[in-house]
Amino acid sequence: MNDKLKEQYKLDTILHPEGRPWEYWEAGKQGYDYGDCTHPPHWTPTTNYRRKATAPDWSQELSPKEVADCDDWPEGYEMTFGENDTVMILYCGAEIWNSDDGWRYKNTDHNDIHAHFQKRREAAIATYGNTKDNLLSQRQQKAAEDSQKVANCDTKPSKDEILRDEAIARFTEKATSKFNAGIQEHNPNGGNDLEDRATFADLEDEIIDLWFYIQGLKRRIHRT
Repeated sequence: MNDKLKEQYKLDTILHPEGRPWEYWEAGKQGYDYGDCTHPPHWTPTTNYRRKATAPDWSQELSPKEVADCDDWPEGYEMTFGENDTVMILYCGAEIWNSDDGWRYKNTDHNDIHAHFQKRREAAIATYGNTKDNLLSQRQQKAAEDSQKVANCDTKPSKDEILRDEAIARFTEKATSKFNAGIQEHNPNGGNDLEDRATFADLEDEIIDLWFYIQGLKRRIHRT
């Protein structure tokens, strides 16, 4: 039974987009309920493993990783990237699949693409035991072990770490809303993109404004 599970895990390792195939699996010690795997399976006799029902069905689905890595597309097909690094498959220039939504047209038959990726998967599995794959597996194992050590540690984040996380979160919130407002003001209909209209003169003006804001704030603080 373990051999069949190991083969499935091997495929998950090849296709998981972020190199954490154990996220698709659950583990349970004998006599205990199953819980999420937090590291690669050790396949010990005292632990049972099973694949989650929510894990991808690779007989029906494609992995963003395998699509992005593919370099031998059948005639008519091509891969490209959309907004937010979304991976897309085009057929004769029309989008038929993307990594966010899957197949765009559920009633469209693309057996040739499925067969193409099935051959690539079989080739990848056949070379899974090579040095390159062993090194990848070792890195994944080390990353999982490090992650587990951190999870089991009660150490509190330092002040610098708290400052970093709060500052990044604040910047993301402010920068996103400010930039979106700038789009509505300067480029609501497109065609006037920032990268096309930005100049060094604009940048100098922003730096000058920043300097005087700082001086004004310093004077106000000194008065109080």
